[in-house]
Amino acid sequence: MDEILAKIRKFEEKAKQLQECEEALQEALHYIQQAEGLCPSEIIFSGHAEMEIDENLGEVQTLKEELEEKVGLLE
Repeated sequence: MDEILAKIRKFEEKAKQLQECEEALQEALHYIQQAEGLCPSEIIFSGHAEMEIDENLGEVQTLKEELEEKVGLLE
């Protein structure tokens, strides 16, 4: 029983970490998009940061889905 509780706590910690990461990435994406919209026309805004953040958000979503599957196995 203690082993199961330890796994549940570990899953809770991981879920919290992933949620916080996702929120920070979404906030960063918001500010990147805001900065792009505010740039004067003579400045060419790089889209690399936005692409990287989108990729990271996808990775976070994949990890969240994997975690949900693992939690589902405990039922």
